[in-house]
Amino acid sequence: MVLACLFLTGRFYKTNGFNYKTNKKTEKIRKGFSRYVAINKYVKEIIPTIYNDVSNFYEGFVTVRKNHKWGIIDSTGKIIVPKKYFRIWRFNGNLAAVLNKNKFAFVDKTGKKVTDFKYDNFQYIEEGFYAVRVNDKWGVINKIAKEITPIKYDDVYTFSN
Repeated sequence: MVLACLFLTGRFYKTNGFNYKTNKKTEKIRKGFSRYVAINKYVKEIIPTIYNDVSNFYEGFVTVRKNHKWGIIDSTGKIIVPKKYFRIWRFNGNLAAVLNKNKFAFVDKTGKKVTDFKYDNFQYIEEGFYAVRVNDKWGVINKIAKEITPIKYDDVYTFSN
């Protein structure tokens, strides 16, 4: 059985250990293991069948998991953030949050880690801003990971006019 879902940049096929077609043959794919492949609108494979899990494309990027480690690749299949994190979140603005054991850090769209693993929690606000928590106190960072408020508040809430 092959499940297909259409996303903005192509199609994902989840292989459930059988019936993955290549070169007019049906090949076995490690029975009992699910893998994903993504193809573009020209039916060119852009994400090979090596990942255990993938997210939806968002702003041209997708998070991928292989052997319990997460990374980010772009819509051409280029690795942007290597698969070395316990968990990773999609880019919002210029930043993506990464988790290593029990602390969060942020990486930018070039794959560079722009903060240390010092945050206990985070919350995306909007327009590239994140609320971040350290030792039960909250503050806000901007889209280049610069602290724009001190991390000293009991809570952070979003609002609009």
